[in-house]
Amino acid sequence: MEEGMLTGESVPVMKDALPYLAEPIYNIEHDKRHSLYEGTRVIQTRNFGGAETLGIVTRTGFLTMKGKLVRSILFPKPNKFKFYQDSMKFIAVLIVFTFIGFFLCLPFQISQEVPTEELIKRCLDLITVTIPPALPAAMTVGTAFAITRLRKDKIYCTSPPRVNVAGKIDTFCFDKTGTLTEDGMNLLGVHPVSSQKMDNFAPSPKVIESTHKELIECMACCHSLTTVNGELLGDTQDLMIFNSTKWLLNENELYDPAIKAIVKPSTSEEISDVFDEEGNVMGIINLPYEIGILHIFHFTSKLKRMGVIVKNLSDDSFAFFMKGAPEVVLEKCHESSIPNNLKEVLAEYTKKGYRVLACASKKIPPIKYTELRSFKLEEIENDLEFLGFLVLQNKLKSQTIPSIHDLHNANIRTIMATGDAVLTGICVARECGILDEEITVFLGEMNKGEIWWEKFQVSNSTEIETTNEAPWKSLGFEGNYALALTGSAFTHIIKQTESERKEDINSLKIVMEKCKVYARMSPEHKTQLVEHLQNIGYLVGMCGDGANDCGALKAADIGISLSESDSSIAAPFTSQIANISCVNTVLREGRCALTTSLQCFKFMALYSMIQFITVSMLYWSGSNLSDSQYMTVDLLTVLPLAICMSYTKSYPKLSKRQPTASLISVPVLTSVIGQAVIAGATQITAFLVSREMPFWESIDYKPGTSVLDYEYSYENSVLFLVSWFEYQFVSLAFSIGKPWKKSMW
Repeated sequence: MEEGMLTGESVPVMKDALPYLAEPIYNIEHDKRHSLYEGTRVIQTRNFGGAETLGIVTRTGFLTMKGKLVRSILFPKPNKFKFYQDSMKFIAVLIVFTFIGFFLCLPFQISQEVPTEELIKRCLDLITVTIPPALPAAMTVGTAFAITRLRKDKIYCTSPPRVNVAGKIDTFCFDKTGTLTEDGMNLLGVHPVSSQKMDNFAPSPKVIESTHKELIECMACCHSLTTVNGELLGDTQDLMIFNSTKWLLNENELYDPAIKAIVKPSTSEEISDVFDEEGNVMGIINLPYEIGILHIFHFTSKLKRMGVIVKNLSDDSFAFFMKGAPEVVLEKCHESSIPNNLKEVLAEYTKKGYRVLACASKKIPPIKYTELRSFKLEEIENDLEFLGFLVLQNKLKSQTIPSIHDLHNANIRTIMATGDAVLTGICVARECGILDEEITVFLGEMNKGEIWWEKFQVSNSTEIETTNEAPWKSLGFEGNYALALTGSAFTHIIKQTESERKEDINSLKIVMEKCKVYARMSPEHKTQLVEHLQNIGYLVGMCGDGANDCGALKAADIGISLSESDSSIAAPFTSQIANISCVNTVLREGRCALTTSLQCFKFMALYSMIQFITVSMLYWSGSNLSDSQYMTVDLLTVLPLAICMSYTKSYPKLSKRQPTASLISVPVLTSVIGQAVIAGATQITAFLVSREMPFWESIDYKPGTSVLDYEYSYENSVLFLVSWFEYQFVSLAFSIGKPWKKSMW
């Protein structure tokens, strides 16, 4: 199945029929390997004897995976951004001013015997003046320009309100593989076990093929690879490991319906070494043996391991192979097969940032083919023999280090949430700059139901200094140290807060502040991380690729997906640039858009106040603005000024300072009220000075007539011209440039 449209995974996924297990209840999460999803594509099927495959529909409409994605787009989580909350309060205040102004003018209008119908019209007219209909458009035009600029940078936005939110992000979480580092993995080599100790490191499996046969078989068999149109496809990591063995995989010439695939070594390179130069026989040719893969226990991020049941077709012996995270696989191995120096070797590799996989196996009695589908992984993964390590290298992307550096210069906190081992995560975090190179890191891992902390230092990664006392109890909150946690330890800390003890709640807050690396994180763990950071007041961004990050991308205040799958639509931003440089671009445009929205709101608010003062004074005089004057102000003056203010591009560098998102604050209110007082004083002064001019003729208002009869008057001309210039001066006064936007000129 090709599920890239939903999950973002670039390789096809192998699907099997439901196993014959005792549990009668189908679980959509646990049985993903046996489920087909709407929106995915079948690229290859295999059956025997033309047998039909029966499928049962379990979900329809919005209950399907694709339906949930559509629903999350149609009904996103409520936006609690302070700017939008304050804007509603600000508009409410303007409405109050409207009624105050109307009631101030009411005595004069009653004395002039203005008809009731006319009074109602004037009241409604003041409301439209105070709260201009163009306010929403003026506030969103800056966001629209920002989205257009992002699109030119190959970043697409599905939720425009999130652009402004990006301007206030103060914490950003990153996935590791495929986000900070390259997708592809290079097999650095293998480290086998020999006589209960770690043997010499081998840069190629071919070096140990004759001495460590079972490890090579595990590398060749333990995978979920398949052939499509003659091309071998599957997980890039599995593909790299299998190709390094030089073995062959055959799914076409299967004479047994129980066998999923056959793997066998290629011996073509060894035939030339059988005879010496004189033609004498040097050895006996070992014809290639074949191994049939009977059953696959597929890898999941929750299990952190996979296994296969195989049959050696030359001697009909059965075996079980396992491959996965070292800490998980080693728990399933017999103690006698685990070398004494294993921890030191593993620590050395993870310190250097390598990804390490453990391999194990055991011989099993013959299994009837009818029993294969009822087998559980838990029933067979015990008393395994540890075979060795596979060491893979994952390099940083070229834009990772400079992007992280720019974020730190802008006082934006960065966090890594990865499914890899803790030490690997720490090494990559140090390399890319998320962790300072010399800072002391405390690793928190679960051990017998409680968290044990290990002090990890750069100078000596194998130093074992463990304690069950949390480091902040001795070093305090202000100490110069960082934390690294596994997903299980993080969950344990969260569960402790359910007791509502003050000490446990404070511990969680300290972890949220101090922890820079979260390792062995499942998709659920990443979502919990984002939500708990939000609970303590952070505005959180998340950047990731693939299906494992979808939950966190949705939960974050802004999510940036580096995948173009359907699942990425649930994230507000999708980047075709497959590195984290897009994060800096989104944040810069977010700050520009937020600043633009703020200045446009202030400009439109002051524009309405200026016009409110003008109209109120004209009502007091018995006049009003004409329709053409309203059109001149709204369409030919205010709208072009608002667009011009919004068109300014973002500043090319992220600043340490963030723009304010609060409209109800002293600087904003002082600015708006101060400008309103100046504008009002200017109009009153111009009006009083003009009345002393010799040419002045006041309106001779006749009771019962309409103000429209007195549009052409000195009062109208003076107040209109003064207010028209005030709109332009206010536009210049509120045009904010550096450090969030380029200058308007």
